[in-house]
Amino acid sequence: MPDVAGLRIPGEAREVVLPWEQLRLVLALARQGTLAGAGRALGMAPGALEAELKRVERSAGAALFVREEARLLPTDAGRSASRTGERMAEEMAR
Repeated sequence: MPDVAGLRIPGEAREVVLPWEQLRLVLALARQGTLAGAGRALGMAPGALEAELKRVERSAGAALFVREEARLLPTDAGRSASRTGERMAEEMAR
């Protein structure tokens, strides 16, 4: 099982490679919808999670989430990343 995956950025003709640890973070944020919820799921403080999200977004070269009040909503790139993370999680579970 590879520990990295290619991620197609919607609307762009490029693909970026993200490691499982970054995709795992995106997946938790997409599933939980808040920094606090994802932090609990990952065993991370919300502030540390937010800093890591910024690093992931820099690596991806795209915003993966937008804030709407206390919630984080995935962008097209975020939905693409979370789908990639879901596939990797399913493969790892086999």
